[in-house]
Amino acid sequence: MTTAITKRRIFLAGLNLFVIIWAAAYFLWSKFSFDDGPFFAEPFAADLGVLSPVSSIDLSLSGITLFVLETRATREPDPRTVFILRNVRNDIRWAKVTSADFGRIEIIGRPPRWYIAGGWVVAIKPEKTEGGELHLSPFGGFRFFFHSW
Repeated sequence: MTTAITKRRIFLAGLNLFVIIWAAAYFLWSKFSFDDGPFFAEPFAADLGVLSPVSSIDLSLSGITLFVLETRATREPDPRTVFILRNVRNDIRWAKVTSADFGRIEIIGRPPRWYIAGGWVVAIKPEKTEGGELHLSPFGGFRFFFHSW
């Protein structure tokens, strides 16, 4: 009887530890990262209708599309990329613009993957540098860009 109780307590302690670590990673990871790494995106507030579409991908969980992530290019001589996240009702959650140093950034067509802290990892390919990743929270919040060196 005491062996079963001890095993149960160890299991519950391990489960609690996992939940605490997961919650800490979810809420603190983005706070201690350099926001968006070497890409340095900033909010974009201009008219999105005049931008040229580059790529788009659905962010799904268990086969249900929750968000659509788009990239669009500005019409400047050195184009910058605007990332736009929309919900299923086509409402814009946020729009972020990157530096012109990277050129157009395309979303690579493979499906986004889920990562342990919660959220999606979307593979991206800038025109002028190596590929990287865009991290998004489960609720569509912008986490950060990770540039693979």
